[in-house]
Amino acid sequence: MHTTTTTPSFSTNRPATCDEMERAHHALMAFTGLVNERNSNALKLEMALVKKGLADADSPQRPLVVRDFFGAIDSPGEFLLVPPGSYDVPAEFFRQNKHRCIIGLPWQKAAHPTLRIEGLPWQKSGSMHAQNSGPETVPHVVDASNLRLANLQLDAAVPTVLEIDDLEIAGGFLTGLHQHVQYSENIEVLDSLGDQLCIGRDWARAAYGPQCSVRHQGIKLLEDGYMGIMAGVDGIFKPLVDVAGRIDRMLGWK
Repeated sequence: MHTTTTTPSFSTNRPATCDEMERAHHALMAFTGLVNERNSNALKLEMALVKKGLADADSPQRPLVVRDFFGAIDSPGEFLLVPPGSYDVPAEFFRQNKHRCIIGLPWQKAAHPTLRIEGLPWQKSGSMHAQNSGPETVPHVVDASNLRLANLQLDAAVPTVLEIDDLEIAGGFLTGLHQHVQYSENIEVLDSLGDQLCIGRDWARAAYGPQCSVRHQGIKLLEDGYMGIMAGVDGIFKPLVDVAGRIDRMLGWK
């Protein structure tokens, strides 16, 4: 029997609405650093242009609501907003090496979208110890240095390492690049600059060797405490953002 494979259409992706951009902007505000401040300001400007009817739909600052990551591979968009659900992210998406902010639209943790990541097998690792051990020892690898992630669950079909070469996670603090992100057992994160595993999966420790350290448990506790504080702040302000949006719509400002 003859079967055909269909490629997802880019038409399933669309420009974000003002409400969706406001949710994304709220998520970006939790990040720190100059790059994140630039991202926040760029998104705020785009929101103002959309409200005035002056926005360019093809602008890289125009956030894109993504249901098809195959169709988003060549998209110029820097801000990708993801609705609830599960989505496959192909390896080609990461080969673009673009600065991307991938943000789940739902605020509730239970509704955060799941990204099933396809890593690149036997890709050259940024880890000094992995290079010394030989590339065949490294699991599937994703260069995630240019990705900022928020309100997401990350999964993979096979053990996959997100390698990050960025000072924002110096010392193993993931909150500089990842906010409200959950990692399945098949996901590990490597701080390439410090050559340390941020989660410490057994399979990753075996692959990278005993010389590659695991971040101190105290850092994880500090990180959890910080995210707990942020969750409390979100619990106060997110309902206010929703109410403000409804008032704006009632007054015809949106």
